[in-house]
Amino acid sequence: MSTKIFETLSQAMLARGWNLVERKQYDEAFNCFQNGIELIKEDFSSDDELVEVTTNNERKQIFTDLLLGKAYCLEYLEKSEEAFSCVEYSLGIWPDSERAWVAKGFLLKNRKEFVEALRCFEKAIEINKDSEDGWHNKGNVLGFLGRYVEALYCFQRAFEINATNSLSQFGMRQCQAVIAKAGVTTEVANECYNQGAELAQLNRHEEAIRWYKCAIDLKPIFPYAWTGLGTSFMQQGGFEEALSYFEKALAQDPKFLEAYINKAYALIQLDRLDQTINTYKLAIDCNPQSAICWNGIGRCYYLQDNYDRAIEFYDKALAVDPSYYKAWKNRAEVFIRQGNAQKAAESLKRCLQIKPDFIEALFYL
Repeated sequence: MSTKIFETLSQAMLARGWNLVERKQYDEAFNCFQNGIELIKEDFSSDDELVEVTTNNERKQIFTDLLLGKAYCLEYLEKSEEAFSCVEYSLGIWPDSERAWVAKGFLLKNRKEFVEALRCFEKAIEINKDSEDGWHNKGNVLGFLGRYVEALYCFQRAFEINATNSLSQFGMRQCQAVIAKAGVTTEVANECYNQGAELAQLNRHEEAIRWYKCAIDLKPIFPYAWTGLGTSFMQQGGFEEALSYFEKALAQDPKFLEAYINKAYALIQLDRLDQTINTYKLAIDCNPQSAICWNGIGRCYYLQDNYDRAIEFYDKALAVDPSYYKAWKNRAEVFIRQGNAQKAAESLKRCLQIKPDFIEALFYL
């Protein structure tokens, strides 16, 4: 029989097997999976030969899926040891099978061997960072271990991968309910925020985003978390989405300077200079001692080739904080554009006196 026919028949048995599982006809499903396994094994002289097949080989994928289907049936037929052996055999054939590691974790979870199950789900996620089953089941196990904050993060990740996953959404709500019942919602929300902030400092923004979302799920009125969320999106180039989060932060705290500054940064990246100027002006209304905001307005005017206005606002920044070296550097740039070498040199000198290693200023020397 040709290889293609083998694969077609095996795929048909795999599909029929899972159809029978959905009907809870586990004996019939087991037989279907077993027949598919035997059909493939007929074409190999040994397991060693099967292992040597490249991991991209379709037949190898079908074979391991048949083994996992068989293991699933055995577990529901209360033949746990045989199910476990079947999964181990599958991993022997394909050690990097995400689904096999999820299956092994599932069996260990049923045995209440939660720590070992956790390692399996983490292995599945290591193989595929977008393993929905890996994240969801990891969340379940962490819940059993009483680690609800970490579980919430995992359910959040699974739901992010598949927004139709009602079980992960339910898991998130369960974690939130347990945390609320314990009366520690604010403390846990702050813990999630701090975890996000630490990851953001390490430029691990995808992870930071999930922790910020966990914090917001627990404590929706949390301008710091909304701003952190926006900042991490912005660092990944998601400026439009970032703006919506900064707006939410400012709706909750209209005097939150960091949200204004980050919103202005997102706007300037989108070349919305007039909106950027207005945002900085709103920030200055709340905090007129912000050299960053005065300097930001100057930068916008510089980008609009309005050099006199740029100098005016750089000077206002320096009136507030004479040690703000970026304003000195920006001031020098204007004078360079205007051909005033003497004033440019004076501004660069002041900048480098404050920060001798400022590369952007050294560039002009």
